[in-house]
Amino acid sequence: MSYTSEGLDAMADRGELKPAPGTAVYRDPSAPALTDKDLMGIFAGRPREEEHRPANMELCVKVTRP
Repeated sequence: MSYTSEGLDAMADRGELKPAPGTAVYRDPSAPALTDKDLMGIFAGRPREEEHRPANMELCVKVTRP
């Protein structure tokens, strides 16, 4: 799924975007909206969610019950 900055802004206005627990928002609320170019710069190099890549390593772990 592809999002534009306008679409993300509308989602935020509707309250559909929530920060992940334990994270902080550092952008000033009065700052101008991010552009598509800004967003592409932020997410460049990150793997796409829709791309399913094989695992490099598989770990088998045993744990004891508390």
